[in-house]
Amino acid sequence: MFHSLLLLWGSVSCGGLLLWMRWFQYGPLEWVWRCGTYLSFIPIRKKHSEPRVHDTRAIG
Repeated sequence: MFHSLLLLWGSVSCGGLLLWMRWFQYGPLEWVWRCGTYLSFIPIRKKHSEPRVHDTRAIG
């Protein structure tokens, strides 16, 4: 029972991470850490001009 719950939690976490990193440049805790380190607001969203890895039109 415990192993199946652990597997489910890992799958959901990985899926959420993939969705998060699609739109955001940093993880939430890393973003808080960077803002505190630099003492300024750092944008968390990715810029639209960056080509996506799976976008074959952006390659050469």
